[in-house]
Amino acid sequence: MSYRLSIASSGPACPALAPALAGLRRQFAAGELPCLAIARDRADLAALGREARRIAAGSDHVLVLGMGGASLAAAALAAIARPSRPRLHIVDNIDPVSWQRLLAGLDPARSHVLAVSKSGETAETLALFLLALDWLAAGGAPGRATAIAGPGALREIAQHRALPVLAHPPDIGGRFSALTLTGLLPAAIAGLDAAAVRAGAAATLADLLAHGLE
Repeated sequence: MSYRLSIASSGPACPALAPALAGLRRQFAAGELPCLAIARDRADLAALGREARRIAAGSDHVLVLGMGGASLAAAALAAIARPSRPRLHIVDNIDPVSWQRLLAGLDPARSHVLAVSKSGETAETLALFLLALDWLAAGGAPGRATAIAGPGALREIAQHRALPVLAHPPDIGGRFSALTLTGLLPAAIAGLDAAAVRAGAAATLADLLAHGLE
C-alpha cells in the first residue's frame, strides 16, 4: 500500500519545497542517501530474522540499551507492535533508581541485553552495558547479551566476553537508522514484520520520488 504525502500550501505541488525535493532526487540518484536506499534492501532480512529468533529464544524480556538514535527508532516501532513475549524494554537513561526497579522484576536467565552504539563509545551505553553484564553474570546467564556497534569500546567489551557483535552500518548515522538492524532487530523481536516495514518505506519513497508532494 502506498501513501501520498500531503503538506498544506498555497498550491497542490508545494512550490516552496520544490528545490529541496529536486536536491533529494539528485542525491538519491547519486547514491548519496543510504539511509533512504536501505528501504529497498532485502539482502540482510534473513540474517536479521535469525538474530531476532536467537535473542527471543528463551527470553521473557529484552533490554535495549541505547541513547538517542540508537534507541528512538526501536521505541517507535515497538510501540506499534502488539503486546507479546519477549517484552521489550528501551533503556535510554542512566538513572539508578529506574534501573534497579527494572532489574528487580526480571530473571537474568530469562532476559537478553541488546546494547546499541554506532560509535561504540557512548558513555551512558557503555556504563549500562557493564552494569547489565554484571547482573547477568550474577544471575548465572553471562552469555545472554548482544551488541550492535561500530569499532570502539562496546565492540571490544563484547568480543572480550565472547558475546555476539552485529555491525552497525558505517554509512548511516544513528538518528537515521530506523530501517537498519538498529531499529528493525528490536522491532522484529517485538513481533513486527521487518520485511513489511522496509516494503512500506520503499513504497512511500518511490511515491515521493515519482510524484513529489502532491
